Order: sequence, then C-alpha cells, then structure tokens
Amino acid sequence: MKQLRVVEIITPYRIVINAGREEGIREGMQFEVYALGKELTDPDTGQALEKLEIMRGRGQAIHVQNKISTIVSTEGGYMPPFASLGSSTMFYTTRALKDTQLTLMPFEKVQIGDFVRAISIPKRVQPT
Repeated sequence: MKQLRVVEIITPYRIVINAGREEGIREGMQFEVYALGKELTDPDTGQALEKLEIMRGRGQAIHVQNKISTIVSTEGGYMPPFASLGSSTMFYTTRALKDTQLTLMPFEKVQIGDFVRAISIPKRVQPT
C-alpha cells in the first residue's frame, strides 16, 4: 500500500486521505494520523534513533470513494462524575464513543501532508 497522507481538512474532526477503494480502504477501517518530528539521537551513544512521531489522533473511515476516503475522529474524553465537585481533569480514551458523558475530540493540529496508517481492518461478514 502506498504512503497514506492527509489531502484535505474538512473540519477539525473530519479529514480526507489520498486512498480509497482502489487501495483497499473500506468503511470502518481505523487509522492513526501523525506528523514526523525531528530525528532523535541516543544521548549515551550519539547514535541516530529515528524521527519522532507526533500523534494527531485516531479516526475511522466513514466514506470511501475510488481514490479518497473521509476519516472522522474517534478519540474522545469524558468528565467523570466527581469533576462537578471542582476537578477540571479531562480523561481521554480511544474506546468507542458510547458513554453519554463522552465528548468527541478533534484531530490535534492536523495539517495537509500529515501521515496516516491503518491500525485495524474490519472483518468481512461472510454470507450465511
């Protein structure tokens, strides 16, 4: 599969990537969106390690065309019940957004050209 990249930012919650059905993308596939930072080196050996991946978020394909796909953010946070007692702590999760207290979070500082990689592929349902 070719290197997947962000080609359009529809909203902070929805992006378009440069692959679709022709590249094997299917609705429901999960993705990580990231940028590459600077090359890091081991402080003890001075050996080059690798470029730092700056995570922008995770998302799911919700609309797949032949050459492009729309991805929506699936990361969210929730305020626990004790938060109303004065705590402003937000807890983040990548689990399915089913809890009524969960709030969808946007991709973080996503930019055109950011990298994308598939992290799960939905199983095909076999006809019975």
